[in-house]
Amino acid sequence: MNGAHDLGGVDGFGPVLVEADEPKFHAPWERRIFAVTLAAGMLGRWNIDMSRFAREDTDPFTYLRSTYYEQWLRGLERLLVERGLVSANELASGKAAAPTKLTAVPAERVPALLLKGSTARRADAGPPRFGLGEAVRVKNLNPRGHTRMPRYCRGKLGTVERDHGTFVLPDSHAMTGEENPQRCYAVRFTAPEFTSLCPITGQPDFAHLVLDYVPRDWLVESKSLKLYLTSFRNRGAFHEDCTVAIAKRLIGLLDPVWLRLGGYWFPRGGIPIDVFFQAGELPQGVWVPPQDVTPYRGRG
Repeated sequence: MNGAHDLGGVDGFGPVLVEADEPKFHAPWERRIFAVTLAAGMLGRWNIDMSRFAREDTDPFTYLRSTYYEQWLRGLERLLVERGLVSANELASGKAAAPTKLTAVPAERVPALLLKGSTARRADAGPPRFGLGEAVRVKNLNPRGHTRMPRYCRGKLGTVERDHGTFVLPDSHAMTGEENPQRCYAVRFTAPEFTSLCPITGQPDFAHLVLDYVPRDWLVESKSLKLYLTSFRNRGAFHEDCTVAIAKRLIGLLDPVWLRLGGYWFPRGGIPIDVFFQAGELPQGVWVPPQDVTPYRGRG
């Protein structure tokens, strides 16, 4: 759904304020809401995607002025009432109208259950629809129900880089409980139309940028990255300076485990310049696709 929760790429909200040494819970009631939500989920009356939809299906005014665990509480209250586990009157009074017949998971079993977890992976039903290296475009849909497809990538063109296998589709799982397993792909988006200005002549320079990184705690939001790259259109800088400056800015903000930026510049004066920047050490076992940008002729 196109709700206030889908903030990726939305302008006008200012920078994300990072709280130094942020605690897991800011107040005792938040810890309690976290525990009650997990306990109620173990009753088996809803799935994780239904829980997410219950939190996000809120008017923008209420959602944006609520804290994280206030949203959890509101979503839990909605699910409890919709499933007939409590009544609106019981919520208002804070007291049960009658003894419950529900059986809670014993406290001593909870740690083992949480450690065990569950998986949304399912068996592959057939060959993949899309192959590695194939160009794909994200559908431009505006569903009323839950979706894991953010608005900023809808309608955008990308390239399939990896086939992760088959997983439960959250969109249908949240609305009807049907798993409707679908193939899950990793798709790379590139910036093939990067533009800056030559600091000597003022003429435009063009490049094809490819960014790969292994995150630590932060991911770069794609719309923000696009706006940052677009800001170079009126900036005078040499090819090397542009490429290195972008990489260092991302490293300073994200503190990634590993980052690689390839700047493949189109020729000016007959010489194409390719600039590469890498920082950190790629963890063992992490698969990163080759950038596969050909020499200048036929680039992109």
